[in-house]
Amino acid sequence: MSFISGTVGAILGSSAQNKANELNAANVAATNALNYKMFQDSRGASGSAVLPEYLDAGTERLLGNKAAQVALAMFPNDPQAQLAHYQAIVDQLRPTINAGNDAIAGIYNGTLDKTREAALDPVLAARLNAAKSQGESIDMGLADAVNQMGAQDAAKGFAGTGSYAQNRLLAATLAARQAASQATSGAVLTNATDKRNLSDEMSKLKLSSVDMPVNRAQQLMQLDQMPTMALGSQVTGAMKPLDYFRISPSAFKADPMPQVQPVASAGQLAASGFSQTGGALLNSYLQSKGTMFGGSGWGSGAASGASNVALQHELMPTG
Repeated sequence: MSFISGTVGAILGSSAQNKANELNAANVAATNALNYKMFQDSRGASGSAVLPEYLDAGTERLLGNKAAQVALAMFPNDPQAQLAHYQAIVDQLRPTINAGNDAIAGIYNGTLDKTREAALDPVLAARLNAAKSQGESIDMGLADAVNQMGAQDAAKGFAGTGSYAQNRLLAATLAARQAASQATSGAVLTNATDKRNLSDEMSKLKLSSVDMPVNRAQQLMQLDQMPTMALGSQVTGAMKPLDYFRISPSAFKADPMPQVQPVASAGQLAASGFSQTGGALLNSYLQSKGTMFGGSGWGSGAASGASNVALQHELMPTG
């Protein structure tokens, strides 16, 4: 009885599972059909893909065609010719670019040092010549002063080289020599200071421009790529009018729903109860049979085997 009821429950359960699977398959098919319809609508199958549905029919088609016309007008007809045009623009600036390279190289190869020193040399020479001219003027002034002092002494009746005259001459000469010396030494000191300042400035320029050659190399590499990048920017810009109408190229993919678990039917529940009841009755019956065969249950060994054989003949007679 337990065997029969279990078989019946399994059959009923399998039937319920099949019905649940059929229902689930139908739900999956219906859901995927709706998703595919939405997928087609998003690509303009019904006349509109990105614009609101309340607009007049054909609005999106009209705007899309105009955007395509703008894109075609901006797109280069001959990419190779356009690339050559951009390259020609870069080539026109080559002399200036090379001059910049030379200026950077001149910081480190000594060219800039020599150029700035050469520009400073005339200034230093002019300053020193001015100091020398000032010294010569002082000497000439001293000679005039000496002559005037001699004339004054002669007018007063003094003659010869007395101490008074010598002191006057010495004082005038000393002042003149000091003035001439200060003028010359001042010019020499100023020139030396300017040279030192120039040297310090060049040292600072070199230290502050250590990264300049590397940065310049990067700029030159970008310069070589500039025509290609410009062409790419033009192509990208030409495609911009279509960005609003651009649709994802991803293909439709069905989304399977998870399998649902069937709910036990009334017949399945009844079969399960019948199986439990039949199992309890069978156990009671077997216990009584075990006592009749001289055991306290099913036991083990030969007695148990004999009880099993007798029970099988009693439950399932063969003839």
